[in-house]
Amino acid sequence: AAIATANDTECYLISPCGNIEVTDESRTASEYCNMRMAPAEFCTDTSVCRIKKTGSPIAESLGYFNLEDSNMLSAVDNNVISVATKPSSNHKQALIQYICKTGTLLTSPIFISQFTSNITEFHWYTFAACPQGVSIGSDCLVTEPTTGFTFNL
Repeated sequence: AAIATANDTECYLISPCGNIEVTDESRTASEYCNMRMAPAEFCTDTSVCRIKKTGSPIAESLGYFNLEDSNMLSAVDNNVISVATKPSSNHKQALIQYICKTGTLLTSPIFISQFTSNITEFHWYTFAACPQGVSIGSDCLVTEPTTGFTFNL
């Protein structure tokens, strides 16, 4: 998904299930955003890339969603939050809060805010986040039976 900010000075490319698509071709920031591809120089092996329409560098990685790690998925106020982290000295993070909204399955995330230079938050309103039943776990771990995801509560 490609998400523009309210002031349209940057966009975010997000792939919550793996790496975003990258290219070695030189493009403008707007072209990267419209093509939904990131510059390989800055955003290889990442799930979230911020592309700035002014300034330098043109892009930066905000981390990778590791859905195999149940510690990267959390439940807060009955919503699932997915955390992308960038293992480096600057500890960049992107948070996606999945929020239940009935009747809306094919949606895109919405940019909410950048708390600090290191934490960026998105909300994703979708029916896929709505509870489908009750699951009971143990030791603060619950497995969602349809997807097999384990949540560390």
